[in-house]
Amino acid sequence: EGLLLYNGGTVCKYYFYNNSAGAVCKMMGFDAAIGWRYGKIWPSVQKGYNITLMYVQCSSPDWASCSYIDKYESCVHWQDVFLTCNGTGSSVRCAAGEYLS
Repeated sequence: EGLLLYNGGTVCKYYFYNNSAGAVCKMMGFDAAIGWRYGKIWPSVQKGYNITLMYVQCSSPDWASCSYIDKYESCVHWQDVFLTCNGTGSSVRCAAGEYLS
């Protein structure tokens, strides 16, 4: 499970559902999404980021079916998306103070 980041900030849960999770995992090179949740799960990490993606809405688990808005309006960190993907992806990166579990 990892905190989903976009352009150096977190992703808000608005319109984020299973199709969104699947599309994002596939875009990062994984096979599929295992699950997702939102919340203030890693507050010490989350507070270090701005919220940079308002929503990701997908009609299927393919990125071509998705729309998104990269602005911040009324989201707070308890709405940050955490994503779990299956397989070996190519876009996983951890910075100092972050971890994978």
